Amino acid sequence: MGTNFSCCNSQQLDSKFQVDEITKSGSTTKPTLAAKPFRTRKKKKKKLNLLELPIELLIPSLSRAYLIKRHFEAAWILKSFRLSHRLIFTPLPTKPEIEKIESTLAPYSVKSITSKNLRFIPSTELAEGGFYEGQWDIILQSQEGSGVMLYPDDSKFIGYFHDGKRNHQGRHIKMDGDIYEGEFNDNYMQGKGILYRNNGIVYTGDFEKNLESGYGTIEQFGKVIYVGSFLNGMKHGKGKLTLADGNVYEGEFKSNTMDGYGKYVWTDGKEYSGQWKINKPHGEGTYTWPDGRKYYGYYSDGLRHGYGEFTWPDGREYKGSWVKGKMHGEGFYAFDDETGTRQSLKSSWINGRREKWL
Repeated sequence: MGTNFSCCNSQQLDSKFQVDEITKSGSTTKPTLAAKPFRTRKKKKKKLNLLELPIELLIPSLSRAYLIKRHFEAAWILKSFRLSHRLIFTPLPTKPEIEKIESTLAPYSVKSITSKNLRFIPSTELAEGGFYEGQWDIILQSQEGSGVMLYPDDSKFIGYFHDGKRNHQGRHIKMDGDIYEGEFNDNYMQGKGILYRNNGIVYTGDFEKNLESGYGTIEQFGKVIYVGSFLNGMKHGKGKLTLADGNVYEGEFKSNTMDGYGKYVWTDGKEYSGQWKINKPHGEGTYTWPDGRKYYGYYSDGLRHGYGEFTWPDGREYKGSWVKGKMHGEGFYAFDDETGTRQSLKSSWINGRREKWL
């Protein structure tokens, strides 16, 4: 039984050996596999190295990359605000009329304020109207620092902001052509500044709540026409006014009128010194003419009225009553007679004519 077992094993081994030999000799064909298609390796894209770009392409590429990053950061910040402001991804829509005015002015620049709460946000359409580009306080969610504002009335402000209002320094250009450069406080022109009016008048001086108040000067077409005090946008207090015809008034003003004590000098040599009321002599004063005539006395509404003394160049004098600019009533008329003797006679006058001697 042991011999049979070994024979079987021997046959199996021989049979296996023969198969192996046939296979090796190639007399029996092995089934062929289908050919696999040729695969090419995908080349990895080379990362753009900006430093390898020529200089004429480097700067625009860097600028574009910076702007894209800045706009994404700004959009993320605005998304967290209470009000729905919107980035416009274009320059501020300044009106052509404003641009035309700006082209005639010297450039006006502002500096960024450094603070951990401040961020620059590009051109933004504001929920409350208007457009703004500049610094924001991301905690208070309001304009803070330097920036440019276009208001709903299309006026333009370049300067500094605090708590969303114009503050410190800036330039404000209005559609009607008025321009202000100077100090601001809580949106008001406040402090020192220059106001260019569209009619050619330039005011330089103090402001309070958008009005000329304090000390200042007014120029028109390059000539100084007023220097003095102002209150609530009007000449008020002491000042010197040069009129278009060359006449000069120096004295007190009230609500834009000559009012109080002052001296008025005409270009032809006449002078009046005394009391004024609403641009007219009123009260006590002295009027002189270049030919030697002189009046001292009282005025009412610009006319000699009440007691007055008038002197002529030849020595004649009248001292007495005046009504509406004329000798009227009783008075003393003095003159030198033919012998050179001084005469002073009491007389009665009506509307500037002597009625009789008294």
